[in-house]
Amino acid sequence: MRQGLVQKVFFVYLSLLSITRVTVQAGAAPSWHPHRTRSDVPEVMDAESVEESHGGEFLKVLMSQSNNSSEAGTTFLEAARAHNKLLKPAGGGCSGKRRVFNIGLPRTGTLSLVDVFKTLGMGTKACHQFPDWQWKDVRAFVDDHTAKAPSVRAGMKKCMHLGDIPTYGMVESLAKAYPRSAFVMTTRELDTWLSSTEKLLAFWVDKLRGDYGHYHKWYFGTKTPAWEREAWTQGYMRHHQKALNLIGDRLLLIPTSMPDDEKMKQLSWFLNCNSKVKYAKKHVGNKWRVKGDPKGGKGGAKRKGI
Repeated sequence: MRQGLVQKVFFVYLSLLSITRVTVQAGAAPSWHPHRTRSDVPEVMDAESVEESHGGEFLKVLMSQSNNSSEAGTTFLEAARAHNKLLKPAGGGCSGKRRVFNIGLPRTGTLSLVDVFKTLGMGTKACHQFPDWQWKDVRAFVDDHTAKAPSVRAGMKKCMHLGDIPTYGMVESLAKAYPRSAFVMTTRELDTWLSSTEKLLAFWVDKLRGDYGHYHKWYFGTKTPAWEREAWTQGYMRHHQKALNLIGDRLLLIPTSMPDDEKMKQLSWFLNCNSKVKYAKKHVGNKWRVKGDPKGGKGGAKRKGI
C-alpha cells in the first residue's frame, strides 16, 4: 500500500513538472527578468528604422561607431550639436518647477551634471542616484508607470533631478509618469565608453551583488554582472536608440567631448539656467575608487562610481 502511494505521489510530481515546463516555454519571459539571456534582449534598430526615428543623424553616427565605419561623415560631437539645434527649450529645470532626468549611462559624466545642478540652486534636490532604491520597485515601475513602487516614489519625492543607476533604465515609464519633465543625456563615444566601463567593472564586479547586480544583468542582458564587450556594446546602442525614439524631441545631448562652457550654454538655454556657473568635472580617471583601495584613489563613498 505504501509503495502504491509513493508511486502516485511520484506520478503527480512528474505531471506538475511537465506542465511547468510547457508553461515556461509557451510564455515569454517578462522584460524586467534579471536573468534573461542575450537572446531575450531586443536587437538594435536597422538602418530604415534609424531614418524614421528622432535624432536619426546622431543614430547614424552611433551605428557607424559600432560597425567601425566612417560612412556617417559627421563626428559624434557634431551630430549631438545638430540634434540639440532641433529642440525647443524646456525651461524651469533650474527653478525647481520642472523635473530633470539625466538618462546618461554610467561613466558619461553623470556626477558632474549633478554637481552643476547643485551649484545652480537645486541643492539637495539634485541627486546622483535614486536614494535607497530597490530592484523589485524598479522592475515594477518599468512594467507599469502607475505602480506603487515605494522606493522609486520616495526618491521622486526627495529629488527633482535624478541620474545614473537606475534612472537610465526607466526612460519610458519616467516619460509617462512625468510628462512635463525635461530629459538630458550625458554621453560619450562608444570606444571610450567601453574602455572606461571595462576598467570600472573590473574593480566593482565583486561588489555588484543584490539590487545592483540584478540591475546590471537585466539592462545589459548578461548572466552575471561582469563586463562583456559584446553585451555592453549592444546595451549602449539599444539605450541610445530607445531614448531618441521615445523622447528624442525633448532630449538634450551632453557629450563628454563637448567643451565645458558649451555644456553650460546648452543647459542654460534648454532649462533656463544661469550660464555663468562653471561646469565641474568629477570621477575623472580612477577617482571613483573607494578609500583604502591599494591601487589608488583618495576618497569616495562606498557606492560612488558604480
